Amino acid sequence: MLYRCIYTSTLAPAVSDAAIPEVLAEIERQSAVNNGRARISGILLSTERHFMQILEGTNRALSSLIDNLYRDERHTDMLLMEMVSVERRVFPEWTMKWAPLKTRPEFAASVWNPDKLTAQAILHLAKRVRAGLPTTRAAPDLVPADTEVYL
Repeated sequence: MLYRCIYTSTLAPAVSDAAIPEVLAEIERQSAVNNGRARISGILLSTERHFMQILEGTNRALSSLIDNLYRDERHTDMLLMEMVSVERRVFPEWTMKWAPLKTRPEFAASVWNPDKLTAQAILHLAKRVRAGLPTTRAAPDLVPADTEVYL
């Protein structure tokens, strides 16, 4: 049976602002390989220091990955928002895809509030992002320059 997991978290304070793109690109590369072995697909959305991630796979594979994610020191405040069975994958072509989001200056400071996010809102946002990204298995760091998704 296929499952979908949605969680949020915050980049650890030990990661400097200057290192964020490098750290997230490495997470994308490493996750793509590991998730491929476990037959997990997904997308990682980020706004500055905050993450929203959707993962798809078997219950066993996702449970193991979630356990590892809780112990990952690169992020904190992990909140599991949803773990549900689904009929099909939304992101079958990506073992992992990182999509940095931009925030509009007028509400950038208030956009991140996990207490107001819902799993369905994150899924809807991820589908909007997916529509603007290439769906081929291009190199992980190749994100079109004209792709900008704002919150």
